[in-house]
Amino acid sequence: MRPSLKKGIALGSLLALVVSGGCKVGSDYVAPQATVNSSYIQIDESKGIRQEVGADVASWWSQVQDPVLSRLTNEAVTNNLTLHEALYRIQAARAVLGSTRANQYPQFATGGGYSYNRRLGMDYNDYNASLSMGWEIDVFGRLERANEVATANMEELRELYRNTYVIVCANIATLYGTARSFQEQIRISEENIEIQRQTLDITRTKNELGSASKLDESQALGVCRGTESSVLSLQTQYQTTLNQISILVGRPPGYVDELMRTPAPIPTPPEQIMVGIPAELLRRRPDVRAAEQRVIAQNARVGVAIGDLYPVFTLTGSFGLDGESFKDMFNGDSIAASIGPSFRWNVLNFGKYRFNVEAQEHTLQQQISAYREAVLEAAQDVDDALVSYVNERDRLQTLSDAVDAYTDAYNLSNERYKSGQIDFQRLLDSQAGKLSYELQYVQCRASMFISLVDLYRALGGDWMGGTSTASQSDEYVPTTQVSSATPVVLSDETASTTARYTTREVKPKGYDPEAEWSERQERSRERVSMALHDDEVVNEVSSL
Repeated sequence: MRPSLKKGIALGSLLALVVSGGCKVGSDYVAPQATVNSSYIQIDESKGIRQEVGADVASWWSQVQDPVLSRLTNEAVTNNLTLHEALYRIQAARAVLGSTRANQYPQFATGGGYSYNRRLGMDYNDYNASLSMGWEIDVFGRLERANEVATANMEELRELYRNTYVIVCANIATLYGTARSFQEQIRISEENIEIQRQTLDITRTKNELGSASKLDESQALGVCRGTESSVLSLQTQYQTTLNQISILVGRPPGYVDELMRTPAPIPTPPEQIMVGIPAELLRRRPDVRAAEQRVIAQNARVGVAIGDLYPVFTLTGSFGLDGESFKDMFNGDSIAASIGPSFRWNVLNFGKYRFNVEAQEHTLQQQISAYREAVLEAAQDVDDALVSYVNERDRLQTLSDAVDAYTDAYNLSNERYKSGQIDFQRLLDSQAGKLSYELQYVQCRASMFISLVDLYRALGGDWMGGTSTASQSDEYVPTTQVSSATPVVLSDETASTTARYTTREVKPKGYDPEAEWSERQERSRERVSMALHDDEVVNEVSSL
């Protein structure tokens, strides 16, 4: 057999091995088992909590129907700088993946040069040009496993983006509910200040007439000033909350002030809340999916480490031109070429690569444990949010009864104090109880809404009210939009004239705080009027 034919057969066999792809070292990924309950502990249909397989959580979140909250959420999704950072990290990971995949293909390099030489009294020029090639033949699948690592790393960042999206939207909703709560608490406190000022005027008049002491007037003044100071504290907390919202929507402090200037109620939870089963968290929760991607990446790293134990085959080649003039470079005698296989095998390394395999396998078990812990924590988040929501809902009713009782107590004690039937301390006690429980009632409404937000976050819900499929579709993370997600940069000239939200009267559906308090007061007046009438009847009977 001719030598050229033997070379052709050898090279053809090598190329056939390349095309066949060899094999892949290491184990293919198998999803780890995670322990979850068949249902959540705090399911209570009597409290409006229902469990259903495949429940669409967006269907009940959209019932909140607060246009301002929806507007802020859209603004945050578009402009939040933390989300922009996450998008750029995805873009960087995608570039790394492309670079890693390129290692499976031949790598070419070119070179050339010119030099003037003098040797043994002779002058001559040297022109040269060359093309070299190196191609690692992935016989054992080490490069393929490296691709799996890069792919899983990118997918993990995509899931972390989704997780950041969920956190940002949850924070917007939480801060929005908190801000509306502060607005309502400020309104209630200011109304109580007016009541306390009226009481102060009464004590002053009674003091001037000699029917009350200076102590009563001083106590009334102290209570009034104390409530005024609490309003200033509430206003501070309200403004800092608005500033936090502005930052979350990627704007300077003060950006949302105009939008929030018109008071609106705390969003009202829907009557029925549907939740899925714990097993569905594995696909809904982006942090759980990110933990699984870390397991996938580490499983592939084990394969890469095992691949280092096997020989690495490389096909190399070169083609060069060399002559004393540019024209001479293309003569047949000036051409040099070579091609052939080579290999490298780490055979004597005192266990270095085997220890690396062992380290990667232990790290894989660590990532599997972290994944299982993420699943358990996800289920805990849902149960914690459920128990908080259910208890806050029950607590709201008890606080509502307390508010009614103390409103009656105040109105009744106020009438009796003016007529001299009770001392001033009992009036103060009823005033303090009324204000305290009214504020607690508003805080409880906010806590109930925030518990709903926590539940929605724990379920990995769709914050855009069904317009996207965040928990089920890869389209949730933009692919072409990544490069256009440029952070907002404001110049000194435009910073002061930044376009802000236009203010308009917004009336979300559901709870109307002013109407509720007016109705409470009216019902209290009726009950107090009946109580005073009963007192008169008793007095008339006693006088007979």
